[in-house]
Amino acid sequence: MKSDTRYHHAALVVVTPEGEYRTTVSPGSWSEAQKESDSEYVAPTDCVLTGRMHMGDENGITKYQSAEVTVHVNGTEHRLFFTGGEWGDAVRESDHDVRAPEGQVLVGRSHDGDERGQTRYRFATPTV
Repeated sequence: MKSDTRYHHAALVVVTPEGEYRTTVSPGSWSEAQKESDSEYVAPTDCVLTGRMHMGDENGITKYQSAEVTVHVNGTEHRLFFTGGEWGDAVRESDHDVRAPEGQVLVGRSHDGDERGQTRYRFATPTV
């Protein structure tokens, strides 16, 4: 039985006393390929995780896409950084639903073992 992997996403909005500002996400770049089993990837501190490409089974390869995020406030562009990254609880790879905590974004993924192994996600808080 074939199973799908789906990611939910949302717009990142910066809220200040002066108002709400939408962000812009760069096209991003892809990481080097790595074997899926026993792998870990964390985006650079000035990037958010924006994509994952996997081919094959647990012995196949995975690449991650990370991108910079900017916000325009009063005509000035500010790059966001993602700090305080914490790994979430391990979940079974073959059947899970994980969401970023309120106010945080996805910045990393770690996988141990095969499709029955454990996966953890890392989330961080956006800052200017």
